Amino acid sequence: MNVTGWASIFNLGLVHPAAYPKAVGDRDTLLESIRRIVTDPFFGAIEITHISEDAVRNEVASLLDTGGQEVVYLAASVMMRQQLNLSSLSATERSSAVSQLKSLIDEAYAFGAQLFLVGSGPDPGPSSREAAKEQLVESLNELCAYARKLAKEPIIITLENYDRDIDKRFLLGPTSEAVEVARRVLKEHPNFGLTIDQSHLYQLGEDPACVLPEAMDVIVHIHLANCSLDRELPWFGDQHPRFGIAGSKVGAKEMASFLSILMQAGYFERQHVMALPVISLEVKPWENEEPEAVVANAKRTLLRAWAEVCGCQSFS
Repeated sequence: MNVTGWASIFNLGLVHPAAYPKAVGDRDTLLESIRRIVTDPFFGAIEITHISEDAVRNEVASLLDTGGQEVVYLAASVMMRQQLNLSSLSATERSSAVSQLKSLIDEAYAFGAQLFLVGSGPDPGPSSREAAKEQLVESLNELCAYARKLAKEPIIITLENYDRDIDKRFLLGPTSEAVEVARRVLKEHPNFGLTIDQSHLYQLGEDPACVLPEAMDVIVHIHLANCSLDRELPWFGDQHPRFGIAGSKVGAKEMASFLSILMQAGYFERQHVMALPVISLEVKPWENEEPEAVVANAKRTLLRAWAEVCGCQSFS
């Protein structure tokens, strides 16, 4: 297997709003940073979020279409900013969240997105979790049905699970519970699956070697990301710092292990909703760090990790 041969196995993506946080609200930075990713042959996919200005949105849509990358639409970013809760026990609040996300599905289709990423909403506490899961399943069924009405090959709604007691404190939460919800939704709608974020597994106290094989039938999307569990560090929690930063969990060795587990579990051999699965790097500059340097760090980390997976390099 060639050291750069992942292009025949998966599309490598970059999470744009994480890598370029200053692009939010800055038209020129937004366009330039998206253009940078689209014109970089290293990346076969890009993950973007809502763009409010019509003219900018149209320009980005044209750029994405020309570039020919796979596109993931990050509705979860909007959900967190606007506190939209798909698992709310309030019928009014849940209905409002579903309605607003339907409008974002329209935007995702305009961008040519293949995946539409959502989160569950906040954890209501042990006594209300089962009721909240019922509301979440109902919401996800509505979103999947809406997406299927709009296209013969509908966008895939994908649910990302987060920590429950570290930072985001979401309902989902433990991967086993996310898998349970996913299987329920998939009984009604084939355009659904899970996004697994490497860093979230550490925040959940889960072992990738145990979790990934058990979730293999419902995973449609992967984030390679780092985190720190040291509360004394400023990048503690779900901050997605650069790989290998002091006191963190993920460097090239851990990324290689994660990719190897996916490979051994058959992730790259099973049928996917897209021609190739999307595995994206999610990294965020800290304070005065240069976004381009952080992205370059992520690319080098992936190269080293993939060389280990291919047997071209060893960390021992």
